[in-house]
Amino acid sequence: MGAPPLIVNAVMSMLADSSVRVRVGDSLSEPFHTVRGTKQGDPISPTLFALIAEPLARSIINDGRIQGLPIDTTTAKPPVSLSMLPPPAFGTKQRKPPPLVHLNWVKLLQFADDTSTFAKNIREFKLMDEWIQLFCKATSSKVNTDKCVIMSPGSPTNLPYPLMDKESKERYLGYYFNQFGLVPHLPERIDKVINDLIRWKPKHNNNYRGKLALLKTYGLSQLNYFTYLESPSHEAITRLEKVIDWFMFSNDRQYDPTKPTKRTMSKKRSIRSIDQGGLNLWDLNARFRAQKAWMFERFLHEVKNDRVAKVSFAQSWMDQLNQDKPNDFVRLCRSEWEKLTQPYDVSREAVPKPAMEPDKRGRVPLKQVYLQRLTIANEKWNVYDPTPGQKILATDDRVYPMNALAALSTIVLPKGRDLVWKGDPVASICVSCGKDESSKHLFFQCKETTLPVKLLKEVTAANNITPPVWDITLLNLKQTPMTINLVAATLERIWFRQQATTQNNPTCLTLYNKIHDQRPYNMYHRHGQPPEQINFNSSRDNLYFLLVN
Repeated sequence: MGAPPLIVNAVMSMLADSSVRVRVGDSLSEPFHTVRGTKQGDPISPTLFALIAEPLARSIINDGRIQGLPIDTTTAKPPVSLSMLPPPAFGTKQRKPPPLVHLNWVKLLQFADDTSTFAKNIREFKLMDEWIQLFCKATSSKVNTDKCVIMSPGSPTNLPYPLMDKESKERYLGYYFNQFGLVPHLPERIDKVINDLIRWKPKHNNNYRGKLALLKTYGLSQLNYFTYLESPSHEAITRLEKVIDWFMFSNDRQYDPTKPTKRTMSKKRSIRSIDQGGLNLWDLNARFRAQKAWMFERFLHEVKNDRVAKVSFAQSWMDQLNQDKPNDFVRLCRSEWEKLTQPYDVSREAVPKPAMEPDKRGRVPLKQVYLQRLTIANEKWNVYDPTPGQKILATDDRVYPMNALAALSTIVLPKGRDLVWKGDPVASICVSCGKDESSKHLFFQCKETTLPVKLLKEVTAANNITPPVWDITLLNLKQTPMTINLVAATLERIWFRQQATTQNNPTCLTLYNKIHDQRPYNMYHRHGQPPEQINFNSSRDNLYFLLVN
């Protein structure tokens, strides 16, 4: 292959004196030295494979006898008008414009050990196969004929590999193709995601954070690869969203498609970020459309950075747009891209400028395009919009954090201890911590009543969100969605703990009644009902609901 000795020696030094051990059951063999090959998982392995496979690609690409197949319908030069040609000489025939020719051709595609060749006729196919067989002899490789297939519009004979019939389809890099092009596979993947969610629900009916991780990481991620090229139907998105609503919000462990799911959080709110009171759920329709817009935005950045020749699809897209003959997919990507904010009129430009600024690495992430699309539809989509109950928590004198402790201190009892403990002859001892149960301890230090604070800090840390302040200084801070709900959750926890002692301790009974009077305001935004109609029996459920909302 003619590799420089310096590179050969460097690679051999990495592989020299290499030893491995083989696991058999629960035991490991004794170490032994390897004389060829690389270890499993060695990062140098794919690099070596790419170096070895490159001569095959160069040989076929540089073979002038092989033309390949065109990947667009553009011309090598802009169309020439007859009026622009010089007049013919006397006695000669009228000149004709140059014939239309294809500018972009493809001979082969390689991805790791998958190789696809594109031949114009049988002669080109045999020339490519000769190069492949020569490569196999030089590298001790072998073609796996069981995984080979030929796609041809005709029915040629005497071929070394099986010919695909009209009814079958072949998978290549995750997508399915037949003789007519791309075979839609997204409907099947959506069905699989739905079945997975139905199967996971009874086993993992935990909190929002756990269900959200399952949904995004193991559920919806199955669709991302296919939705770059395919577009789900409106019916498919609606059906998937219905199952997601049940998976995230319903207490029913079995899915019933005929039974509507009552969401405990509106769709508008659920797509907000966690620090704005949402769940970071995807707006599926906006997400899938953003993928098409992102592909066109990526193409425009390649044009801007003069990298068209280095990107496989960019030259073809460039020519299609300049000729005003984009195919259906390019037209779809541009249509979705044009819905992003544009500072100028793009209608007159064949290849417009990028719509967004890249990040520090010079890239525009898909997430940035998705968020931009949501912002265009509604500038305040990620702005905290308190529900009626949360507005009460933030403004009502009885539950506003600055007055939460003051409200308890208004209880009329003999002078003595702090706040509700004024009537106790001795200091009350916290039943959970064994410490002096002052108001500061009860609200900010008790390990039981501040459990919501601990849980919320774990959630915020896992999502890279600044945790709320929870000490005496919060009385002077501006309220945030998390703090408002955390006050409610802590009051709920205190009420829950004090229930066991209400009958024996008149002071605790007074505290119980005081907090019980506030609970309708705490629960109001959950049920959307007048306080007198709310059921207060599910204290623990209410605590966690307040925590995640």
